Amino acid sequence: VKRVGVYFQDLIEVASKLKVLTGLRYSYLENTTNTLTFATNNNVETTTNDNIISSKLGVVFQPTKTNSIFTSYSDSFVLNTGTDKNLNALPHSTINQYEIGIKNEFFKGNLVANLTTYLIDFDNLAQTDFSNGNTNTNIKELAGAYQSKGVELDITGHHKGLRLIAGYSFNETKYTKSNIYNTGTYLRFSPKHTANASAFYTFENIKLKGLELGFQSTFIG
Repeated sequence: VKRVGVYFQDLIEVASKLKVLTGLRYSYLENTTNTLTFATNNNVETTTNDNIISSKLGVVFQPTKTNSIFTSYSDSFVLNTGTDKNLNALPHSTINQYEIGIKNEFFKGNLVANLTTYLIDFDNLAQTDFSNGNTNTNIKELAGAYQSKGVELDITGHHKGLRLIAGYSFNETKYTKSNIYNTGTYLRFSPKHTANASAFYTFENIKLKGLELGFQSTFIG
């Protein structure tokens, strides 16, 4: 794979309480695949060329110095491996992401809590092409799509040498199109609930100054 690109982004302060982040990216992708069929000793090399424009837009509204409300949109792409049934290299898949959240600071910034909700659309998902009785998983078609949506809560706090971090995430990811799975079924290995908690203490006395001890726990359900 060869890729080259250029992008720009700018954070614009529209007013004292309102900021806008905008960005644009151009990418050129060249994906070359080489397939050798041992039975016939036939070698096929193909190349796809993609010209992709990706965008990003975010808005931050800060009613007070300790509270912020933000929303954002971005689109991006994912390269695919394998070939189609004609042994041609596959084009890219696309991702559209929407996000909105709120950030709060308490106790002079010693406690920070973020709550975010999001929606992600993944289109042109590469899946095995089963036409003509094919069972080779490297031969694919862009026949799938899924949507992921959820909520994330992050809390961080610190006091003197003690740092506390905790988080929880609820995620629901379902197929919206597929040649393999029924529409509305969940993606495998995509947990609905994840949580984490950790505590770290850094000693401040002279003998142990700089020594940090911590505990971390992660839950995936």
